[in-house]
Amino acid sequence: MKFFTKKRIAFILAIAAVLALAQCDLLRVWGSQTIGSTPKVDFPLGEGKTISYSVNSWVKKPYIITLKIEYPNYQKKLDSREEIGNIPYRISVKCYKLEKTKETLFFQDTYVIRDKIYHLDDSSTFTRRENLFEGNSGWNPNNPDNPYASGVSSGMGGFDLPYGKYRCDFKDESPPEIKHYLQKANITRTAIHIFPYEPFIY
Repeated sequence: MKFFTKKRIAFILAIAAVLALAQCDLLRVWGSQTIGSTPKVDFPLGEGKTISYSVNSWVKKPYIITLKIEYPNYQKKLDSREEIGNIPYRISVKCYKLEKTKETLFFQDTYVIRDKIYHLDDSSTFTRRENLFEGNSGWNPNNPDNPYASGVSSGMGGFDLPYGKYRCDFKDESPPEIKHYLQKANITRTAIHIFPYEPFIY
């Protein structure tokens, strides 16, 4: 029996084609991350502010929106987990594609603290409070005056951006008392960051 049958060769070629396409996407993302960086724009909560974040995409690739959260001390961050679970944030976002005098809305969402119910099987469930401030990955803040500072990055959404100019408007709809919770949780800075990111994340 031949090992390299026509079906097996076709299957291997199909797998190779899929991997090649995925690799191209990854190379576009990694190349963009290497060539240039996008800014982190301060977004203080509890003040009702609206900020605009501009993105110029030179080639189609996936982007992710994150909320950057900075702690002055990593240990205090661990000690403040209970407070983090109570932060009453509300953030809305609308993103537009810009074409001369035309703005086309292509993405919008609102992020709030919420209780999410998970079903384990037909007979049992459990509830988990979801909070952006719990984070899902770290980053190193540029803070030479405080070597113990640490950062958390929480994903807020993602999309593919073809070549073109874009703008995302973020509105802080959090109650003013959020400042009290941020202080209790030892959070000194919140910022928005939109940047190219590897696919299959969102």
